[in-house]
Amino acid sequence: MSSNTAIVFGSTGLVGTELLNLLIDDNYWTKAEVFLRQALPITSPKIIQHVTNFDQIDKYAHLIKGDVIFICLGTTIKTAGSQDAFRYVDYELPVKVATLAHENGVKRLVLISSLGANSNSSNFYLRTKGEVEEKIKTIGFSHYYFLRPSLLLGSRREKRFGEKLGKVFMQTFKIALRGKLRKYRGVQASDVAKAMNIVIQKGLNENIIESEKIIEMTQI
Repeated sequence: MSSNTAIVFGSTGLVGTELLNLLIDDNYWTKAEVFLRQALPITSPKIIQHVTNFDQIDKYAHLIKGDVIFICLGTTIKTAGSQDAFRYVDYELPVKVATLAHENGVKRLVLISSLGANSNSSNFYLRTKGEVEEKIKTIGFSHYYFLRPSLLLGSRREKRFGEKLGKVFMQTFKIALRGKLRKYRGVQASDVAKAMNIVIQKGLNENIIESEKIIEMTQI
């Protein structure tokens, strides 16, 4: 069996947590190089944790090696405290780690983006998501995939009031979200993690995978 190493950034978030569990259980993966601010209570020998000062990410460049990089980094403007701080987490850091990985020979990338991502959007959040996609396209990966989920469903350590209201709305009006509105249905974080794994193992011709496709490909 071939050796497959994953690189993971954003392993403590909703999707990242699910992804780590999946990497541990899936025999396709030999190991995962995980970069995080604080170590997690994980005992699996497959998970190699690197406690990282992201403000000095260049110091860890020599460790960002593997077959594919999964980027699950993300925050909110409220949590970050400002638009600049938000942009650092959702644009500058993903671009930086993607660039370092590519320089180390990593050829495939999977990034968690957002439904509605558009570099020309008047919405700061969606514009930032679109801009990071556009920038990563230019880095030179042989294969890259941008997953664009709508509202993420699951148990998050960090409570986000806006997301809580959104989840209540989604559950209440799920039946009404049909036709063109179907893509706005919430998607389970576990399904997003599964989709990240599927696009790498099976390969897809499309680079952008939105919520409907995520749900479809994980229910087979």
